[in-house]
Amino acid sequence: MSRLAFIPIVDELREYIQKDNKRGPVISPEKRVAITLWRLATPNAFRCISQLFGVGRTTAWAITHDVCRAIGRILPRYIKFPTANYLQEVRQGFLAMGMPQANGAIHGTHIPIKGPVDNKDDYISVIMQATVDHKSR
Repeated sequence: MSRLAFIPIVDELREYIQKDNKRGPVISPEKRVAITLWRLATPNAFRCISQLFGVGRTTAWAITHDVCRAIGRILPRYIKFPTANYLQEVRQGFLAMGMPQANGAIHGTHIPIKGPVDNKDDYISVIMQATVDHKSR
C-alpha cells in the first residue's frame, strides 16, 4: 500500500483509535493501522506480527480488534445497507424472475495485480465479491 493510500485511512480512523496508554509507550495511530492492515492482508499469526512491529502478541491482537471496530463504525459512510422497503422491492424483483426469497445475487472475481519486485509470486490477484439487486445494481 502506498503512503498516498495509507495516510487518508489513518486520518479517517484517528479519532477512534488514538489511545493514551498509562502502562507503557503510546502506539501511534499509524502503527495501529499498519498492524491491522498487515494482519488482514496476510496469514501471519500474532506471534509473527508482534515481532515484526515490536509489540506484544496480546497488544497486536487488541490493536487489530480496536481498529476493526473503528472501521465498522465508519463503514456506513461508504457502504449503504438497504432499507426495509427497498429490500422488499428487491425480493419482489427476484420473485418475478423465478427466484423466491432472494435478497441479492452474489458474484466474485479475481482482479489481477502487479506485485512488487520482491516476492512477486506472492501477489497474484485481489478477490472482489459483490452483491447486486434484481436489476444488477
